[in-house]
This record gives sequence, structure tokens and C-alpha cells, in this order.
Amino acid sequence: MTTFFLNRLVTEPHALAFAGQSTPWPVALADQTTDPSLDEALRGHVAAAGRLLTPVAADLL
Repeated sequence: MTTFFLNRLVTEPHALAFAGQSTPWPVALADQTTDPSLDEALRGHVAAAGRLLTPVAADLL
């Protein structure tokens, strides 16, 4: 039995990925941040990612 992808997002860790120059990802992100609680959650995820990646940032370059 397979689980619908969007249902899995409720219980499984996930990441947002916006890529490409031809996609309107800034508009999609801006739309999502109009909800204050979602904006706060997204900013929290960005901060957590920064804390995790800072020690290896030079290696990632």
C-alpha cells in the first residue's frame, strides 16, 4: 500500500526546495510567508539549517 505524498509530510521530516531560474519560486515562497505562523516556522527551519551547516560551510563550497 502506498501513502499519498502530501499525507506523508504530516509525519515525516521534509524540506522545501526552490530551484531554477525559470520557476517563479520567489512568488511561491512569498505566498507561503503571508501566514505569520508558517513564516515563523520557515524562519525557524532556516535558522536550524544555518546552525547545522555553519561548521561545514567551507567544505560545502
